[in-house]
Amino acid sequence: MSKLPTDLSGREVRGALERAGFIFRRQTGSHMVLRRDDPYARAVVPDHKQIRMGTLRRILADAGLTADQFMVTVHGFKNGVFDPKTRVARAKIDLFR
Repeated sequence: MSKLPTDLSGREVRGALERAGFIFRRQTGSHMVLRRDDPYARAVVPDHKQIRMGTLRRILADAGLTADQFMVTVHGFKNGVFDPKTRVARAKIDLFR
């Protein structure tokens, strides 16, 4: 399991989810709602300067993504798993297993 970053903003998390196939639907106050149709998933991301670890884990659970899959989308790798030690992608995964 990849170690999740602790310095991501809400907008960076939103961008990673959009690269994973989510679409921004609406924003109410500081909460951005993103949705994916196939397979269906909805994630609510707070528009904060820094997302706490527990909040990020809940967002990933709601989105149906593992930490490895999320790290791939955060760093823009489409066909690999992000290795935090070498900071490169390795191995192939399917984002929507």
